[in-house]
Amino acid sequence: MLIEGLDTESKDLTVKIEKLKSFIDSNSGYDLLSDIHKILLVNQFNAMELYVFALNERIYDLKNRQ
Repeated sequence: MLIEGLDTESKDLTVKIEKLKSFIDSNSGYDLLSDIHKILLVNQFNAMELYVFALNERIYDLKNRQ
């Protein structure tokens, strides 16, 4: 069903977001990156958060239409 697929995608993406946030916050490898690479990683993180938000809103909408 559609909701289950969206839920799986949201959960998988949430794990990836947490790993990326941990990397960014760790400062160990992150500090070694170029400034542009740091900016791009933060942009990627923000896009991922927006994507998971949209997935969760779609799940909410689908559940409330049933």
